[in-house]
Amino acid sequence: MDFTVFLSSEALSDLERAAWAHSTKEDPQAGARHANRLLDHALTLRKHPERGAVVPQFRQVELREIRDGFKRIIYCVDAASRSINIVRFLLDTHRLDPPKLPRLPPDWRS
Repeated sequence: MDFTVFLSSEALSDLERAAWAHSTKEDPQAGARHANRLLDHALTLRKHPERGAVVPQFRQVELREIRDGFKRIIYCVDAASRSINIVRFLLDTHRLDPPKLPRLPPDWRS
């Protein structure tokens, strides 16, 4: 049985931005095709949700990513409910920065 795929509001906004960024006067549908390709790629997770790599910035097993060129699809797997939540579609213009760590005191090795 396939997993169910859900999109976060941020992921939907990312798809809208991708569509807008790839639309041109000459080909206004280019953006929609691009966003649909990203969505189709994300939907392939229904059959094999564990295939993505753990997001290196966070190192949490449940937070994974698959890449599509310079684009990253960040998602969480909930095996108990057999669902996948697409967290973000990070385009080549986005960066996923890890949270800032507290500074260690100068004498931390003592």
